[in-house]
Parts: sequence; structure tokens; C-alpha cells
Amino acid sequence: MSKRSSDRRFYLVHALDAPGKQELRQQLGPTHREYMMTHQQQLLVGGPLLSEEGTQRIGSAFIIQAESREQVEALMRQEPYNAGGVFESVIIRLFESVMFEPTLLQEE
Repeated sequence: MSKRSSDRRFYLVHALDAPGKQELRQQLGPTHREYMMTHQQQLLVGGPLLSEEGTQRIGSAFIIQAESREQVEALMRQEPYNAGGVFESVIIRLFESVMFEPTLLQEE
């Protein structure tokens, strides 16, 4: 029996790339995107973290809906960037959304 969505929680995942992994990140990009699409029903938002100049991808961030931290850990263990050695660190934190403005996500 599955739990109602109100029984689920949100988790913020903050993952930083290890130095010198840009080429590997590019190679694994298609596999990463395909993997994340298979989990899109859990993924509220996700995307790359950028350098201050906005010219280089330095990590990834996701907000994931799950019933437990263990589910998020399992998802991230198999995530291609993480499993492939791109990420130097992955931090998972429980996240409480108290404000959301969807119009900021719309393109002009």
C-alpha cells in the first residue's frame, strides 16, 4: 500500500563535483538526464550548480519528494554522476517549503 503524498517529505540534495571531473560530467550527462527522467515524479526541481561566472558546472542540486531519507540515499547511490565518480560530496537535508513562486520558473 502506498502512502499519500502528504506523508512524503522533501529533501534538498547538494552535490559538488570533484576537481577535474568536467569531461566525465559531459560524458555522463545523457545517462544522468535519462536516469533523472525515470524519477521525475519525485523530482520537484533539479539542475546544475554554476561557478560565480556562470561559465562552468560545478555540481548539482535537487529537491526530491520521498517517504524517507533512505529512499533519497538509494536514488543518489545509483545516480550516474555520483556512481560514476563526478561528485566529491553529496549532502542530503530535510527541506521544508514555506514559500514558492511558480511564475519565477516561467520563461518570458
